[in-house]
Parts: sequence; C-alpha cells; structure tokens
Amino acid sequence: MAALLQLLLRSVVFWICVHSAPSKDYYEVLGVERGASEADIKRAYKKLALKWHPDKNPDQKELAQREFIAVQQAYEVLSDPDKKRRYDNQKSFFSEDSGEEWDGADHSGGFEPPGDVLSTVDQLRQVMEGGEPVVIHVYSDQRHFFGGWMHEVAEDTKMVHVNVFTVDEGVISRLQVRRFPMFVLCSGDGMSRQYIPGGWDFFNLADAVRSAVLEVVPYSDRVPPLRSEAELDAFLRLAPMGSSGPRVLLIIDDARRRFMSIYKAAERLAGTHHFAQISAFRWVIDRFKVQRVPSYVVIDPATRQGGTYMDPRTGQERSQAPQMVPGDAGRFIE
Repeated sequence: MAALLQLLLRSVVFWICVHSAPSKDYYEVLGVERGASEADIKRAYKKLALKWHPDKNPDQKELAQREFIAVQQAYEVLSDPDKKRRYDNQKSFFSEDSGEEWDGADHSGGFEPPGDVLSTVDQLRQVMEGGEPVVIHVYSDQRHFFGGWMHEVAEDTKMVHVNVFTVDEGVISRLQVRRFPMFVLCSGDGMSRQYIPGGWDFFNLADAVRSAVLEVVPYSDRVPPLRSEAELDAFLRLAPMGSSGPRVLLIIDDARRRFMSIYKAAERLAGTHHFAQISAFRWVIDRFKVQRVPSYVVIDPATRQGGTYMDPRTGQERSQAPQMVPGDAGRFIE
C-alpha cells in the first residue's frame, strides 16, 4: 500500500511539472514585441548576441553559452519570413493541442543529443526508405523530450530530430505533424506512425519508445511466433533444399513480448540464422531445461541439439543451457 501511495504521489508531482509554465518564446528571448519590425529584431539580436557571447563572459561561460544559443535560435526563426509566419500562426499549422512535456526534459542548453538534425524533404525520404528503423523526435525549443534516455535508445535505434519552426514545411506536411513534442516512428521501408507518449510512459521513456518502435517494424517476419510443438518441430526440421543455418529459439513468458536486441540480431544475421520465439509452456521448459525467461537457445537443425561447451571440471562435452537474453544486439550476436 505504501509503495502504491508513493507511486501515485510521483504521478501527481509529474503532472504538476509537465503542466508548469513553458519556456520563454522567441520574442521574449530577444526582448521585442510581437509586432516588431525586421530592423527591430535584427537590432535586438545583435545587442544580445554581443552581450551573451561566451568570449565576453569568461566568469559565467555556461550561463552565457545557454543564453547565446537561445538568442541564436530565436533569431534563426524570427529573421526568416516563412519560419516567422509559421511561428506566429502556430494554431493554423498545428491544429491540435501541444503534446505533453515531461519533468525529465533537459533544459540546460548543454545536453548533446544523439542523432542528426533533419531539415529537408530529401533527408526525410532517405530516413523513411533507409532500410532500418528510425525514431524522429519532433520538437520545438520550448517543448521537447531531450534527455539522457535518448542515449539508451540510440544504442540500437537510429534517431533524428525535427524542429517544427526551422524545418522545411514539406517535412511537416509529409509527417502530418499537428502537435508537438511527439515522435514519428519509421520502419525503414516507407511505413511510419506517430507516437505521443503520456502517463506511465514517462516513468521509463527509453523502454516506452523502444516498445513503440517494435510495433512498427516487421518483427513477426524476422522472429515468427511458434504456438505448438508441431510448429516448433517444423521450425527445427532440416528440410530438403532448405537452409541448414542454426535455429535461434527465444523462450519467453508472454508470446506478445518483443525485444529490440532480438530483432536487430535477426536483421543482421538474416542470411545465416533463423529466429523464432515461443512461450514458456511446461513442455518447452522440460524439453530445453529452461530455468529463467526470457532466454534463448541456438539449435543445429542437423542434430536437433543445442550448442555445446567443454566442462572444465570433467573435460567432457555438455549441452549448452538456454542463455538469458542480453540487452543489446551486439552482445547477443557475440
């Protein structure tokens, strides 16, 4: 009960943080009115850029760098007629309310996110048809999901960033962006879908984004589910004119679960190995001597036996027990 109350309290605190006052808008950053002329905006920019240039502030370099970057970002938008029009008319460009921000967002100005900036329609086309899953982070300087969690996701999934006020309008149109911050998840073969986290997703945003990506990619094509002993035997069978490649069997507690490390490994080893997954039925546990899940075993279809190793105590060859699934594809492949 105490743990539940603490969790509910954290949810309330999170809601308050998410709905707290937003960051300054670009006009406030430059200290000008919304009706300011192009000359007024340029004059304000030059004054503030000089004031906050890091070389002019050796005693407060971190603060100066943050302010200098904010001034540069504001001027980039307000000095460009098309970008300024989009910024001034957000309700017509983005018809839905802004998505939730979260209390873990890094507003320090010093965070260096993994991935590249996506600015043009050509870059978007390359991302969407590049043959690998990609997470597109759609954001503004005021509302975003930047944070350390991104480094976890970037270990196995490519990530790019789209600023709604500086990107080409064609990108906004192609992605059908109507709110931000949000994500667009691309399978790599032209398919994509929007993902807007909320609620419990923010307790582990890295896992939430990974799970959302796994719903977009052709996971079942790479790692088909097996539902019976007959299907398992067919998967292991060395058919005439069929592949003799090793079979990698993932044993899990719930057949609906998906693992990014497994999917990436199945992608990379598609020419040499065959993957499948099966629930930990009693007969599966007994057959493969499973002790924990999720685990996997590599099976030679010619012998129907798993891998072997030399027991250092007896000098005898023994069957390899199912191994626990590692967190990243690189370790799994090794």
